[in-house]
Amino acid sequence: MKKISLFLILFISFFSITEDREVVFEGKKFVITLPEGYCDQTDELMGRLYLPQIKQNLVNIGETDITPVMTFSSCDHEFNFLGTNYPLGWITLQRDGKWSQNELNLFMANAVVEQSFIDEVNKVTSKGLEKSFKDMGVRSKFKGSTANDNGWHWGDEYVGIFSMVNEGLVDGEVIKERGMSAFTIVGKYQISLYISNELNSDVDYEVLIYELAINGENLAKRNR
Repeated sequence: MKKISLFLILFISFFSITEDREVVFEGKKFVITLPEGYCDQTDELMGRLYLPQIKQNLVNIGETDITPVMTFSSCDHEFNFLGTNYPLGWITLQRDGKWSQNELNLFMANAVVEQSFIDEVNKVTSKGLEKSFKDMGVRSKFKGSTANDNGWHWGDEYVGIFSMVNEGLVDGEVIKERGMSAFTIVGKYQISLYISNELNSDVDYEVLIYELAINGENLAKRNR
């Protein structure tokens, strides 16, 4: 359980979509899709364990307006109590009426590589995550992210995609992750998708970015 993701605060073509899930948020129905190769784990053991933890992490960092609605992983993943459970993914919904897709893309493209912005994010998220682990009886310390390790990868009228590298010390073990984020604006709402992997995993990020871009277009067309 100690390898819970550190990355918080924090999309149609020939690729097939593995699963759709309908969720209701603030009285509005959304159709949630996943990139190729990923499957919904929300109602499985992995989801039942991780979704409450993600919700509590958001409370602890003060992001109570963001609502996690789905957890997912690779379709061939088998939950492991003692070992790694990467890739770990989740979907959130939030009301975000002040941004258009292009406006938020422009803001985030600059923010994720601006160290002063990242320092503020680190300050809030590190404190919240350390509280989450303390509540579980686990000692932790988080370095957070640095602008030099982050990247803006794609932005169009359907989606924005960026990555952040996060580091922390949990129960004496150093954990390093690369988190991919993809967000789609739907009217006054934002659908955000997060995928965390171990930093030195063999993930092909060029392929993943492409699949996230396709899924973002799908999300936009299904929900706008």
